[in-house]
Amino acid sequence: MCKKLQYCNRQVDFCIKSLVNDLQTQGFDTILSCCGHGKYEPTIVIRNNDNSVFDFFTKKLLNNYNPNFDKRHNTYYKKDSDGYYFIPEIFQLIKSKI
Repeated sequence: MCKKLQYCNRQVDFCIKSLVNDLQTQGFDTILSCCGHGKYEPTIVIRNNDNSVFDFFTKKLLNNYNPNFDKRHNTYYKKDSDGYYFIPEIFQLIKSKI
């Protein structure tokens, strides 16, 4: 788990960087990721050839990717009151399994 920074870090979190690199080497189009920083489960958002998008860990389909939308981070992630980013659909899915 990486330390949460005080700002939105656009780099891949160190603790999942090797996994993201491995996925990219295997041909996956990883567009976003976050280790969860101990508060949320890690997520790696992957885009398929048909522009469908899913989370690598849960295989949950998310909204389709819009390549013309510049702020894609805000398409999937929300920021909580403590400044941590999470994907609501993934959070609800994991919460429902507990």
